[in-house]
Amino acid sequence: MSGWLLVVGAGVALVGAAVIGALIVEIRRRRRLEAAVREGRRFRGTLGDVLLGITKNPACRASQIAAASLRRVADAVGVDDVWPWQFGDPSDPHWTLPRLQCGEAVVFADPNELPRPLRQRAAAASVMATPLAWDGRVIGAFFWVSAAGSTAWSLDVIGRCRTLSSIFACELQRKEASEALERGDALKSAILSSLPADVAVLDRRGTVIAVNEPWTDWVWAREDGGAAIAPGANYLDVCRTAAGAGSPGAADALLGVRDVCDGRSADFELEYRAPHLDVERWFLIKATRLKREAGGAVLTHADITERKRAEMMVHESEERFHRLADALPVSVWMSGVDGGCTYVNRTWLDLTGRPIERELGDGWLDLVHPDDRENLLSTYKRAFSAREPLSVEYRIRRCDGQSRWMLDQGVARYDADAAFLGYVGGAVDFTDRHLAERALGHLGGKLIAAQEDERRRIARDLHDSVSQRLALLSIGLDELKRLVSTQTDASAIVNRMRENTTTVAEELHSLSHRLHSAKLEALGLVAAVAALCREMSAQGVLVQFASDVDQVVPADVALCLFRIAQEALTNVVKHSGASTARVALSAATNLVVLRVEDAGRGFGSDGPADGLGLISMRERARSVGGAVIIQSAPGRGTAIETRIPVSGLSALPAPAEPADTSSRRNAECPPLLLLSDESESSLG
Repeated sequence: MSGWLLVVGAGVALVGAAVIGALIVEIRRRRRLEAAVREGRRFRGTLGDVLLGITKNPACRASQIAAASLRRVADAVGVDDVWPWQFGDPSDPHWTLPRLQCGEAVVFADPNELPRPLRQRAAAASVMATPLAWDGRVIGAFFWVSAAGSTAWSLDVIGRCRTLSSIFACELQRKEASEALERGDALKSAILSSLPADVAVLDRRGTVIAVNEPWTDWVWAREDGGAAIAPGANYLDVCRTAAGAGSPGAADALLGVRDVCDGRSADFELEYRAPHLDVERWFLIKATRLKREAGGAVLTHADITERKRAEMMVHESEERFHRLADALPVSVWMSGVDGGCTYVNRTWLDLTGRPIERELGDGWLDLVHPDDRENLLSTYKRAFSAREPLSVEYRIRRCDGQSRWMLDQGVARYDADAAFLGYVGGAVDFTDRHLAERALGHLGGKLIAAQEDERRRIARDLHDSVSQRLALLSIGLDELKRLVSTQTDASAIVNRMRENTTTVAEELHSLSHRLHSAKLEALGLVAAVAALCREMSAQGVLVQFASDVDQVVPADVALCLFRIAQEALTNVVKHSGASTARVALSAATNLVVLRVEDAGRGFGSDGPADGLGLISMRERARSVGGAVIIQSAPGRGTAIETRIPVSGLSALPAPAEPADTSSRRNAECPPLLLLSDESESSLG
């Protein structure tokens, strides 16, 4: 019995011990659960504080506030510290980790794998990193530090750290986006307020939904003094009321702005005057469609009084100019920047008998003679491109059908800012003067021809009569010398008389050649000029001659060029002081050019440009339709170039004997004369 009691007592003791053990285990489990609940509450509370701190503070301070808050969260999750890191940080710009980039959490066993600034700080700790994702991409990481070693990184801790990283990144991104939106709105408002014009934004019904600062000071000009149109007011109603009160432009503004707000028109613009104020002012209204589905318009008001006053002053100035131009006896014209005619005065219209509309643009060219039109256009375009003064002569058809010669001159015109505006000019009818000049030219040609005939007659008389008599006198003196050879005194007298006779004969021979060149008629222009160069070389100036003319030059042109060469070389010998000169003859298409130049003393603008010799050259050239161009400067010599148009040049006939190749030479070669002494003497 006692044994049974012992057994029962032992069993009861064992059951009690088991119950006590189970109670102890349950108590411990409940304590762990309570601790986990407290830790979860603490974690959620700390997380809420972090999010609240980020939300209530600017994004520029969010990272600082989050760093302090994250250390509190680190305590809640059982780690010692947390470090935020962004890829590309200047302290280690090239550090990255592929696993982090893929969104994984990484536990670091080696501190050398960490970014350079964190290596020494985590030398004796265990570090785990969770990715910081932003807009679908990983931009950095949070490094969680635990001094307890790698055993501290349980799945629960890692999960909490990843959750915190995601929440922190999302909230920070939302905060950045919100503040970026606020900054954008502030920038738009600043831009709107910085505009000099009064700007308002209207909705589809015309209600003002936004204005800039200048708009708030703008007042609709009405008889009652106006009222500010603030946000919330209906702009169209204000226009309607102002139109009923008779405000200028209000009715037009109502229709135009309403069409833009409704989307029926893309834009609208109106200038209106406010004459009933103390000072008359002008305003400009512009409405542009607001590019959004709900419609609306952007409205601007600008005070354009100064611009309108300037425009009116310009208009008045133009009116005065037109009245003055119409009173002038000169045909005044203006062109724009494109070269087209923009204005002609009454004198031109009376001359042409056409309305001004037909003269604008290129219409005035219809009256220009077809033979003059190409030269007129090329001269005008060349001057227009270079912004140079122009001067051109052309013929137009007058209203009665007659052709009139016009001398047209123009200059470029600019505004106050030196911007090119076009050309302004005047055309003068100089038909009477032109006809007089032509008559004078014909008269000059006839005088030159008469002079040449007289030269030819005198030269022939000198050659045929006086020269022959001198030759007979020379023969007689030779006979007399033979008879008195024994008488010394008489012989000496006869010798002097014969020498004087020979000198007179040579001078008469030279004078005869100068009056009329037999070489010019017999051998042509090139040979005559070459012989002239040789004669001048004998007078102390070495004359070099070159020619590429291998055509027959008409007799009148040849005579003109020969006389000009003769006069030019005479001036070189008498006035230039040069030791050398160059003469060149050349022929181009329908053109013969003679150029005589020296390196002598030259002359300036006050020199003998209007001397008798130069005038004679010009008159001779003009008589055959040519021109003389003179270039000279003190100490730099003189060049005289004669250009004469010649049509139908024919080739020289083949010579009876081989041509002297020395006739072609350049300016550096010494002068070669084409005629021998015998041939010259045979020509008289």
